[in-house]
Parts: sequence; structure tokens; C-alpha cells
Amino acid sequence: MKHWSVSITARTPAPVTEDHAVPSGTALGPEAAIALPYEPAEVHACFDVEADTIDTVTIGLQRITQALNALGIEHTMEEAQAISYEALEHALTAPQVPPLVGIAEIAKILGVSRQRAHEVTGKPDFPKPVDELAAGKVYLRAAV
Repeated sequence: MKHWSVSITARTPAPVTEDHAVPSGTALGPEAAIALPYEPAEVHACFDVEADTIDTVTIGLQRITQALNALGIEHTMEEAQAISYEALEHALTAPQVPPLVGIAEIAKILGVSRQRAHEVTGKPDFPKPVDELAAGKVYLRAAV
């Protein structure tokens, strides 16, 4: 069996309160988290499911539907997704900052001098820098 993290968003015609969230979370399992966002007519649920395939989304939809129905909360499912623990761990450990380059790296990429790289980056059709540090402007490597 694989472990999956399932996230679901449901819209409700009436506001959902903390009084609803606690019993819903209990019905979904001990590791479940129910979030009540700023939008009062939405419910976000995240919980774990053990299953062999990605059919966990179906299991998750059934669980949240049963929990909301038990509380008498009308709802419409808006979003559901499942990710295996392996894929989730990979996503969480992957670098979150894209590769960045400065003038020296741009010069190397383009095969030109740093002076010429300064000229090229000053042209209006060159990608805009994402930030400017004390050492100079930095650009997304993929944009260069």
C-alpha cells in the first residue's frame, strides 16, 4: 500500500464554522486538517489515505462528502488532488528558488565579455532582472 496526501476544496452555500470543522476532521481521521479560509463558504481538507493507486482522490471525496453530510452541510466539490508521499517529499525538498544569473554568468552563457554582457542586458528587448543586489542585477537563468 502507498501513502497519499489528499487535498479537497468544497464550496458551501452557507458559512462553515469551527463547530463544523472539528467533527469533520475527526471523521476524516486522526491526521486530518480542516482549514476554514477567509472565504466563509469554503472548506479545505487535507488528510492521508492508504491505497495502491491514485484512486485515493475518489476515497477522499467519499470521506469528505460523508463527513459534511453527517453534519448536514450542503456542498459542491471544487477541487481534489492526491499526491503520493514520495512525490510530496520530492516536491518539498526540491529547490524553491529558480537558478539565477548575474553579469558574469550572462557573459559566460553568451560567450562575450562582461562589458558586452552589460550592454546586452541594457537593451529594451532583454529580459528584465528579477532583483538588484549590491553586486548588481540578477536574472532568471531560463530567461537569458
